[in-house]
Amino acid sequence: MAYNGVYNVAFICHKLKKSTPGFGWDDASDVELTALFAALNGISLATLEKAFITEVIPKDVGSTATPPTTASRGKKYVLKYRDVVTLTPHQIEVPGADDTLLTTGSDSLDLAAGPGLALKTAFEAAVVSPAGNAVTLQEVEFDTRNIE
Repeated sequence: MAYNGVYNVAFICHKLKKSTPGFGWDDASDVELTALFAALNGISLATLEKAFITEVIPKDVGSTATPPTTASRGKKYVLKYRDVVTLTPHQIEVPGADDTLLTTGSDSLDLAAGPGLALKTAFEAAVVSPAGNAVTLQEVEFDTRNIE
């Protein structure tokens, strides 16, 4: 796989604070990138403003809606994934985590069902590691910080 750049997703959190995590991508199709965007939207309360690729190819997905007050940048999901070739671990944070999706009694999102499975499927289809290899999403962990 060739590492083609970064697929960026711009989130707007409470008080209009912005966060833009970027995901390595290979030859993911528009359908796969749109599925990743939808899966991220499924786990975050923040408003997904837009998505774009580092080559500045705008993706016409997003919203101008005002995010709810619960869409805090300090509430985030940490997506932990591993390069399937080098086994190198990586992680990225997604702001505005919807903590109502957490597995009861856990700080982790269930990757075997619902929004967690949708995220895992879309993530693994569209994202590559910094080395350009396929990845496996291993865990999505809820984290909080007081940064508002």
